[in-house]
Amino acid sequence: GGAGITTQFRFHDVDFFLMDNRTFRVNPDNATRTPKMLGDAQLDWLISALQYSKAPFKVVAIGGQVVSDFAAYENFAMFEEERATLFSRIRDEGIHGVVFLTGDRHSSELSALEVQPGQTLLDFTCSALTSSTYDHSGEPNHNRLEGTIIGVRNYGTLTLTGPRNDRVMTFRTHDANGQLLWERSFAASDL
Repeated sequence: GGAGITTQFRFHDVDFFLMDNRTFRVNPDNATRTPKMLGDAQLDWLISALQYSKAPFKVVAIGGQVVSDFAAYENFAMFEEERATLFSRIRDEGIHGVVFLTGDRHSSELSALEVQPGQTLLDFTCSALTSSTYDHSGEPNHNRLEGTIIGVRNYGTLTLTGPRNDRVMTFRTHDANGQLLWERSFAASDL
C-alpha cells in the first residue's frame, strides 16, 4: 500500500494529529495476519510525534472510536492487540494530554481511560449533525462518562481556556438547534 495520508498541524498551543485508519488496515476477519487499524509504521510515527509535542493537549483525530471498549463496527477495540500496544506505549513513554477525536457512530459520547494514576486518555466521539442518528446508550462501553451519550442530531465543540501552563479543555455537545446537552472540562495537568 502507499504512504498513507497521516499529517499533523498546530493551532495556537494545541497539536493535532490526523490519522489514516484505512491505508494500513488489516481487518479483524483476516485469517492469516494480525488485525491492525494503523499499522506499525504509522503507530511508530504517532508515538514519536506525541513524544516530541510540548502541547498541553495533543488531539489525535481518527475515524473510529479508540477509548471505547465496545468491540464492534469501526471501533479500535476490534483491533485489540494494536489498541493495547498504543495505550501501553503512551503510558510507558509518559505522554500526557492525549485526546482522541473520533466519529462514525451516528451518536456522540465522551470516554475516559486512566492508563496509570495521573495519566488519562480521553475520546470525544461526535457525529450525527447531518446523518441519521442511533441511540447507542445500551452498548457496553465501560469507559463512557455518565450522561454524555447523545443519540439525536448534535454537534460538539472544544474550548481552551487558562494560561499556557494551566490549560483547560471543555467539551460540549449541542443539539441541532444549538441547545447545550452536556459539558465536561479537564485540565491538561490531570491527563
